[in-house]
Amino acid sequence: MDKKKMEFSPSELAVYVDLICQTKGIDVAEECFNQVEPVFDRTNTRAKNWPAFASIVARILQYDKKYGLGAERPLLGCRFRKTV
Repeated sequence: MDKKKMEFSPSELAVYVDLICQTKGIDVAEECFNQVEPVFDRTNTRAKNWPAFASIVARILQYDKKYGLGAERPLLGCRFRKTV
């Protein structure tokens, strides 16, 4: 059985990643983003998926401001989460 491929525009990916941040947690959203864009260059602000990356960074900053730097983020179950 073939996997279904989903294609997102950069703005749709940003909304999708932000929604995952809100519902599943920041770490799960980062894993999802890394699956979509495994070789993303964080320094290239002209990259097509920069809005999605910026959305994750904004959520991390909000979390750190609310709970303090280095606070452990809770992991919520999701199909993107890798098990060890």
